[in-house]
Amino acid sequence: MKFKTPLFVLMALAVALLAFPMFSSEAEAADPAENDVTMYLYYEGSRIGEVPNTDDPIPINAGEEADVSIRIENGSGEKRFVTMDITGVTAVDYRSEDLPTAVEIGPNESKTYDVTFFSDRYTKEGGDYLTIRLTIEGPGSNSPVYIAQDLHFTISSSLSSYGYYNKILGIIPNTLPSPLDSPQAAALITMALWALMAAIVGKAVVPAVLYIPTRGNREIRKMVAGSLFKLIFLAVVIFGIYESLKVLGSSEYVIDVSGRMAAISYVVLGALISWRAYVIALDHMFSKIGRDVKSGGVDETLVPLFKMIGQIIIVTLVVAAIFSLMGADLMGIIAGAGIAGLAISLGAQSMLRQFFSGITLLTTRPFKAGDIVRIDKSMELKVQEVGIMTTWFKNPWNEEIISMPNDKVAASEITNMTGENMFYRFNLFLEVTRDADLALAKKILEEAAMSRPQVIKDGTVTMPFARVTDITESGIKLRLAAFVYDYEDSWGVEAEIREQALKEFEENGIRMAYRKVDVRVRTEDTEGIEF
Repeated sequence: MKFKTPLFVLMALAVALLAFPMFSSEAEAADPAENDVTMYLYYEGSRIGEVPNTDDPIPINAGEEADVSIRIENGSGEKRFVTMDITGVTAVDYRSEDLPTAVEIGPNESKTYDVTFFSDRYTKEGGDYLTIRLTIEGPGSNSPVYIAQDLHFTISSSLSSYGYYNKILGIIPNTLPSPLDSPQAAALITMALWALMAAIVGKAVVPAVLYIPTRGNREIRKMVAGSLFKLIFLAVVIFGIYESLKVLGSSEYVIDVSGRMAAISYVVLGALISWRAYVIALDHMFSKIGRDVKSGGVDETLVPLFKMIGQIIIVTLVVAAIFSLMGADLMGIIAGAGIAGLAISLGAQSMLRQFFSGITLLTTRPFKAGDIVRIDKSMELKVQEVGIMTTWFKNPWNEEIISMPNDKVAASEITNMTGENMFYRFNLFLEVTRDADLALAKKILEEAAMSRPQVIKDGTVTMPFARVTDITESGIKLRLAAFVYDYEDSWGVEAEIREQALKEFEENGIRMAYRKVDVRVRTEDTEGIEF
């Protein structure tokens, strides 16, 4: 009996120790209450509401996004395990980098998660909702608590036919009698009305707008209005087709594709209209201002340059606009074009030099088509055409066309021998003996020049005159100076005057000087020399 009592006590203590964890676990495993965890939703910094009164809809455009912050607060004194699930996603979808599947939130703590909701570009206009569900558990609990909250969305779309369906022009409800009460009839009527408006704009509005800038020039107004009518008519009709598809109730995809095609068509038509207006304005400006180049007017050789610059600007804007409409990244395209341009400029330096030299020649106008120029004090050529990259010359003494790159032309020393007109002064040199009658010789030269019809004698330039220019070892040098109407006649006239002067010199006893050499032989120094 001495050992039974201690053994009984030890067994009781062991049972108590084993039972203590069981009671403790049961105490910790208490199920959470419904109000232990609270969920708040925030949209653009404002709290939408809290469970369960969240009926305020979130506006979202088709193809765009809306960010919502979800805050979970644990108001209990014990930790809770929370799992979040979003269900009911139809037209609106979501994404989140840290959406919890099972997260532990300590006593009186909170955690916030950002969720981005978005809709497809072709989502129909209307409303949608989804449900955010929280599953809340305690440590070791077997009965979780559920919290659900509906999140409402209002979806708007510029591609939707909502508000246009079966309405004439998308405004007037189609209440016509059957069978004209159908969407197809409303679409056809809408298309016909847009075509009528296009004809009115082209035939009445455009001429009225053009009246002020082209007042007093009916021909130009008629030409501009005629060239713009077809383009404007086509642009309005394309817009009418786009509107008619909405009236017909077409899908968002069809409306989007037709809208993109219409926008591209507008860009192309706008470019064509701009180009035609630019060319007409350019031709009108040059025909008006370019008549008087002497007084600072514009040389018509600049027309190709201005046309090329206009083409570059218009084409660049059109390409950029089309890429933008197709959703391309313009900044990336511009950066790539810059790199490509640098590579091209390095590989085509010669062409770029020609191009910019051509611009310099066309803007500074050192010469124009028809001028006679002397290049590097040697060649005398007639300018046939000045281009952007090349200048073409004609050899006035032969049927030869010479092309020179503009960079070489710009780097040469150019003497414009005709300038503002084809008048050209030539100088004829003759040398007579010292005993000649100089007065008679000068008179013969001047009369020979005056007898030529190609020589200018009306007083607009200096009359033909002869004078003594030098006394040489062999005689006296005379110079006849005279102007001809055309540079190309100078050589022939000079030859005719020379022939006539030589003939009359001989008849009047005037001798031409020639170089004389007096050779003397010393006979005393020739002994022993064999000849």
